[in-house]
Amino acid sequence: MQEVVQLLKDKAGLNDEQAVKAFEVVKEYIHSKVPPMFKGVVDNFLGTAAPAHADDDFLDKANEVTKETTKKIEGLAVEAKGEVEHFAKEAAERIDEWALKAEDAAKEAVEKLKGIIEENKHAGN
Repeated sequence: MQEVVQLLKDKAGLNDEQAVKAFEVVKEYIHSKVPPMFKGVVDNFLGTAAPAHADDDFLDKANEVTKETTKKIEGLAVEAKGEVEHFAKEAAERIDEWALKAEDAAKEAVEKLKGIIEENKHAGN
């Protein structure tokens, strides 16, 4: 920060108070244009980084979000598993129904063929 303030004083002819104020305005402007997660990077670049405990707060929040997200994903996975099992059960029941109908249709077709064969035998005699 001091380096930039000194540049503002030397190159723009600002006094100490003006240079510090100009620096703060530029810093606030940059903060307003970047996502919140990058403000620490901006502060580090400008030499105005907060003490290390701010990074700890960020990490704690990141860990909390990670845990919450993991719980939600696990919940969705359990839900999806239940839906898939339900779908598979319904599909199996329908396949069983179709198989029984196909079996009945095949038996009926065989009986009709037997009837036709019998009629042809009697007609030929």
